[in-house]
Amino acid sequence: MEYLHHLTVLCSSCLKGHIVLSNYVSADLICPVCQFRYPITNRILDMIPSSPSPKKIIQSLMESKYLVQVYDSLFWRHSPFTMALLQITSEREFGTFYHALTFSRQQRVILDIACGTGIYTRKLAQKMTASTVFGLDISMHMLNYASAKIQENGLANVNLIRCDAKTLPFNEEYFDGVICSGALHLFSDPQQVLMQIHRVLKVRGRFVFATFYKPSGFFFNYLARFSTKFLGLTPFGIETLKRLLKNSNFTDMKIHHKKGLWIIASVMKT
Repeated sequence: MEYLHHLTVLCSSCLKGHIVLSNYVSADLICPVCQFRYPITNRILDMIPSSPSPKKIIQSLMESKYLVQVYDSLFWRHSPFTMALLQITSEREFGTFYHALTFSRQQRVILDIACGTGIYTRKLAQKMTASTVFGLDISMHMLNYASAKIQENGLANVNLIRCDAKTLPFNEEYFDGVICSGALHLFSDPQQVLMQIHRVLKVRGRFVFATFYKPSGFFFNYLARFSTKFLGLTPFGIETLKRLLKNSNFTDMKIHHKKGLWIIASVMKT
């Protein structure tokens, strides 16, 4: 079975070589320019050449092998506590993401940044069978779980890659749409990540995201400072989000959900 369509990634080492993703399962992929070798494990292309930088508590937890066991279950992502905190179910959130992408045809290339266990990656692949979906995450534990589920569901239009969102290994204007659910608040440099997303997104393509929202007020300001400093989780106020998106040259911001401490929004590359 052809696991990946005839697509390419950009070498993370030399930033020049184009590596063809086609008909691979276990053989390493080699950059044709610098000869850097990228290992493949469990049908996951690993494009992180060195050990990631140290992380804070929440970031380390999200990459833990122990969280993987409960992430896609009633004990975490689908738990009553999570739904009460976010004020939206996982099913409704995915529906919001899917409709916000506003595609007029099925044959697209979609990117799911920080895909985790591949909850939305798999759903997109199932609904858009003529499209190709890339699931990216920095946690190999999460990606291994996602890969097992993808193989279990017989999905041939999904590509899983381990990489850092601050240096996306793709050419400019590569994707028709990009999604990111529950990770923007975890990035150490969200501005850099947004600039990378803008770079790889096609003109008039939409970026749809969900992240923790910071209401106004002294208590929430204090909570946000504590969360950022000690946990590595940074909730965003509306004005901060607008500034970050504007600085990344995104336009046409639409807010699809803003309840509790959770916001779902989308922007366009023009």
